[in-house]
Amino acid sequence: MKKPYLILLPGWGMPSIVWKKITPHLSKKFNLIYIDWNNIKSLDEFKNRVLDTINKLDIKSFSLLGWSLGSLVAQEILINTSYKIKHLILIGGTSCFISNEDDLYTLGWNKRIIKRMKFQLHKRPNDVLLNFYKNMFSKEELDNTYYLEFLKLFSKDLLSDSLDSLSLGLDYLMHLDLRLNLKYITIPTLLIHGQNDSICPVEASLYMKNYIPNYHIEIINNTGHVPFFTLPDYCYSVIKNFIEGVANND
Repeated sequence: MKKPYLILLPGWGMPSIVWKKITPHLSKKFNLIYIDWNNIKSLDEFKNRVLDTINKLDIKSFSLLGWSLGSLVAQEILINTSYKIKHLILIGGTSCFISNEDDLYTLGWNKRIIKRMKFQLHKRPNDVLLNFYKNMFSKEELDNTYYLEFLKLFSKDLLSDSLDSLSLGLDYLMHLDLRLNLKYITIPTLLIHGQNDSICPVEASLYMKNYIPNYHIEIINNTGHVPFFTLPDYCYSVIKNFIEGVANND
């Protein structure tokens, strides 16, 4: 029997090697398709790059796994297209990365911080990336040297993308707000979130579940923004149980 497709959408500043520790598990159950955000030229290209891949491979049915920025892209595709998407899996996800004082939404970053990151990115790109990467890990994970292990993924060069492309990624995070569209996400949805995520706070997933009718949420204690890296076995078991649970209910 042919394995179903799972499209992996990474976060900001992340090559697809970031999935390295969980893909041996995922590949048991899925035919994996990796998307990278290298050399993005416009805000629309995040979504369009995924759509181009789907059309090029002529995929009729698939599931989406979006992490961080990739969670926004996954939602955008689901909301704005008519593809047969079987499951939506969001890790460290959000429907709006930026806090909005106008409607008292406080579950994101202050826009000024992102603008400062954009400015610093062109002056000290490695420092910006290193600081961002370190903040992805909880204190417990840092004590367990996961951060140092994570940096080894990049071997020689942290800067795997152009500064303009990285800057557009920050623009995407600043501009996309899908909160009002959450009610249109009706397919089975899995929300996985680290309790101590300081990039996308766990409250962002708790907010989303209030508007997504068909959801399962898994909050992982003592864990930051990359649970699929620090706890790949556990993350996979959550995903596997979710997929099998959906199949049993069909």
